[in-house]
Amino acid sequence: MANGKFAGGDGSKDNPFLIEDAFDLDKVRDNLSASYKLIRDIDLNIKPFNEGEGWKPIGGVNNSFQGDFDGDGHIIKNLYISVKNEDYIALFGYCSLRQSNFIKNLKIKDADIIGGNYVSALVGMLNQGNIECVCVIDSNIKSLKNSGSLIGQINNQPVTLKNSYSSNTKVESEQDDTGGLSSFIGNSSTIQNVYVCNIVKGKGCSEAITPRCDSEGNYGFFNCYYNIDNFSTSKYCTGKTTEQLKKPSTFKDWQSEKLEDQTPIWILKEGQYPKLWFEVEKHFLLNQSRHLYSIKNTILSQLDESEPTEELFKKDGFDDEQLLNLDKFDGQVEMKYEGKCCDGELFSYKIGDWIKNIKIK
Repeated sequence: MANGKFAGGDGSKDNPFLIEDAFDLDKVRDNLSASYKLIRDIDLNIKPFNEGEGWKPIGGVNNSFQGDFDGDGHIIKNLYISVKNEDYIALFGYCSLRQSNFIKNLKIKDADIIGGNYVSALVGMLNQGNIECVCVIDSNIKSLKNSGSLIGQINNQPVTLKNSYSSNTKVESEQDDTGGLSSFIGNSSTIQNVYVCNIVKGKGCSEAITPRCDSEGNYGFFNCYYNIDNFSTSKYCTGKTTEQLKKPSTFKDWQSEKLEDQTPIWILKEGQYPKLWFEVEKHFLLNQSRHLYSIKNTILSQLDESEPTEELFKKDGFDDEQLLNLDKFDGQVEMKYEGKCCDGELFSYKIGDWIKNIKIK
């Protein structure tokens, strides 16, 4: 682990600082105009980030974050903040991004946040910039006022929020301006291909997406939806039932959205909410000495390799990454998932008590 020293990079757009642990993430605040990229999932449920007031938001009014942040499809989980009388509370407290800057490809899960004004999971206050392919799930956000799940407030500068969502998140304010997405959408903002399935509660003005937009009306919502089973009305977006939100036909205009390598941005499957490109269901097989193995009911079994590999994944793939610790077999193993293979030397552990429960068939 880098432990606050980064795993590589020089902070430029072409060679961003590489973040591999919570202490690297904390060091972002030391250079607010650099570029960063996650190379691992980050769990913030460690000291000092899970005690006292918890995580200190990156960037403030007088020292806002102005760089780039690419989550590269990774998760930040267990973000904890408890500062009821402070403003601009989120992973990033205050962002003044240029039009070319971005926060993208990131999932925030199991956040628990209490703040004053401008509170969310991702950004407390956003001035300008681009937010793309970001989601917030399974989280709780409480504020005095001006709260949302992704962004506390979007100011009157050009902002694009695109191909993102929030679900199973409770957003509450003691006073007013509570939004399932953001508390306010400013002038020159574009919100496109977004859906929200949250519980929103506020004593004053509250809405499924946002309670307020700039009075000049120079903003746009395109192909944006909310769960009408959770919230009956929204001024700015289209309500759909839970059943409708789990149908690919509801999102037919989203199917053309692709990454630069032509990977579809959205995973649209019958019977489930839309997911982002990096939320693929991982199915693992083990490959050792050119033989494929799977794990079923704590039994390691060699597979019939006469079958096509794709069929083996569908039938015998397992999705518990912890079981990949079977690479405790000292040595090299190949991890295979979703029909792709990435070679790597996995950890060389001695066989321990836990692994003794696995039988080799």
